[in-house]
Amino acid sequence: DTCQRWDSQTPNEHSRTPENYPDSGLEGNYCRNPDGSSWAWCYTTTGPRWDWCDVPECTLPDYTKCADGDQAEYRGNISVTVTGNTCQRWDSQTPNGHDRTPENYPNSGLEENYCRNPDGWSAAWCYTTNGPRWELCDIPHCD
Repeated sequence: DTCQRWDSQTPNEHSRTPENYPDSGLEGNYCRNPDGSSWAWCYTTTGPRWDWCDVPECTLPDYTKCADGDQAEYRGNISVTVTGNTCQRWDSQTPNGHDRTPENYPNSGLEENYCRNPDGWSAAWCYTTNGPRWELCDIPHCD
C-alpha cells in the first residue's frame, strides 16, 4: 500500500497532522509513529485506512569498543592516553584537582579511570597520573 501524506485529509480524514504532532516528523508520506504505537505506521491511499510499515531495525555501534565524532558516547575501558600515560580516576582529586566528577557529570560515564568526554571536547580524554594534567586518548573509530 502507498502511504497517504500526513498533511492530507484524502482519502482518510484524521487528526494526526504535523500541526497536532509538531515533534513527530510527520513529513510527506513517510512511515512514522506519532502517537506511541508499538511500531511505525501510516494512513494508506488504498486498502485499509492505515497499516503498519516494514521498517528495518537499526543497529548501533558497540560504544564499549569504539566511538565516532567527539566520542562522548564511548563507554569502554581504555585508560591510557595517546602517549601511554595512565589515566587518573574521575572520582579522585590526586594528583589533579578538577570538577569533572561523576556527581557533576552524571550522564557521562565517569567510571574508574576510563577515557571519556564529559564536556564536549574534540575527543575522549582523561586527567593523567604521571604526565601532563590531561591528554587525549586513542579510541578506535566505529566505522
